[in-house]
Amino acid sequence: MIKKIFKFILEKKGTYLEQIYDNTSDQTYNAESIFINIGSGNFYKKGWLSLDAETEIFSDRHQEAISNKAFIPFVIKEGVRLPFDDNSVDIVYCSHVLEHLKVSDMKYIIKEFYRCLKENGLIRIAVPDADLGYRALLYKNTEYFNWNKRTRIGIEESEIDYFIDLICSAKSIFYNDSFFSLDEKLNCRLKVKNMIDDKKSKEEIFNFLIDSSSDLRFDFAGHINWFNYKKLHSILEDSLFKDIWKSSRNASISSEMQNRKYFDRTHPQFSLYVEAVKQI
Repeated sequence: MIKKIFKFILEKKGTYLEQIYDNTSDQTYNAESIFINIGSGNFYKKGWLSLDAETEIFSDRHQEAISNKAFIPFVIKEGVRLPFDDNSVDIVYCSHVLEHLKVSDMKYIIKEFYRCLKENGLIRIAVPDADLGYRALLYKNTEYFNWNKRTRIGIEESEIDYFIDLICSAKSIFYNDSFFSLDEKLNCRLKVKNMIDDKKSKEEIFNFLIDSSSDLRFDFAGHINWFNYKKLHSILEDSLFKDIWKSSRNASISSEMQNRKYFDRTHPQFSLYVEAVKQI
């Protein structure tokens, strides 16, 4: 009876069950290919190399990759080359890393991605989508920020505070740190409100929030950069990528990255996914 009801619903409404590529056996990877995950955190998948900063704070995240000899300590910094030859890497995956980097470091590592990739090699990038956050702020949709519910005793938060946290964590009221004083944080909130009231462009607001990114007054783990598709497309283009497109969660052209067990797991509710192929 249950099967008949289920069949009836599908015939009436169409097939709404999500199809997820999931090669759980991990037996089909090509040992000659080089797949790398930059800023990998606790990621480990057979056939992949995990690159991340090795610090006391994050060391426990890397144990599985380390035990499988698939971890490479690497700190993203302008002038520090990726440990791969030119035209040697098949796939680069970089999820929720670029927003933590100063502009100069971010642009340098993207050029490094291009250098290392083989011809027709693929890069997949995930970053917070600043445009989505801005729309939620503009239309006062506080529920959009449910993924990041924080509080600070004695201060009433608003959607502006959550938006600031999305773009530049150290300037939000939620962090009781020495990077910015509480007065500076409250003034930042007021400035954003005034810019919205004055109908400043979203790019002006985004850039205002990251304006001090060169003075080192930022938490290592926080956001200090912003991205939307237009900006990321332009940066990739400047790094010589030609075929660039907006993707969506687990919708990579590579079946390697369609597996939800391993990829696109970090805050998909506010993520922008972009892919590009290196063409020579």
